[in-house]
Amino acid sequence: YIGVSESFRNMLIERGFNPDRIMTVYNGINVKEVESANIDKDFLKNQGINTNEKAIKIGILARLYPVKGVEVFIKAAYKVLCSRQDVEFFIAGDGEERENLENLIKELDVEDKVHLLGYIRHPYSFINEIDINTNTSYSESFPYVILEGGVFRKPIIASNVGGIKDLVTHGETGLMFEAGDIYSLANNILRLIEDEDLRQTL
Repeated sequence: YIGVSESFRNMLIERGFNPDRIMTVYNGINVKEVESANIDKDFLKNQGINTNEKAIKIGILARLYPVKGVEVFIKAAYKVLCSRQDVEFFIAGDGEERENLENLIKELDVEDKVHLLGYIRHPYSFINEIDINTNTSYSESFPYVILEGGVFRKPIIASNVGGIKDLVTHGETGLMFEAGDIYSLANNILRLIEDEDLRQTL
């Protein structure tokens, strides 16, 4: 059996699989293939979104399912927007939670700053446009979106679940927060907005 992270391997062992028959092989991507992909430099504009060029763009690329914690992203966006207006938030993906998330954006009155794009055909163009990449999942194995964001040199803020800790070292290769912790996510976003040197380092 093959697990895509140590945490996934440990989960299999806990479920009764023979430890001697499990190995870990981390997910990987073809970096050259990603780098050579056709990128739409006007992706957001072509989605009908006119953004302030000076605004910091925070993005999340995820299926809109409860396990992905996208409501945490939206609530953290609200917290950030209470103190800063030079930032915009973008959600790319579709799923069963879409209507609930749209209603949450309306309830928090952040429709002008939090954009739900729905399903997109060109995820690399989306990642290329954002300044900060996020992952807010309650459960993950070893997510490709963090690897893809790394190819585009986007700093990552991710929840401390599953195999993410094998991929992200807090303060060195990204920032981490405990799953569901809106305040910690908001504080990490503000930290990267305010510290351009750290943003560039990560």
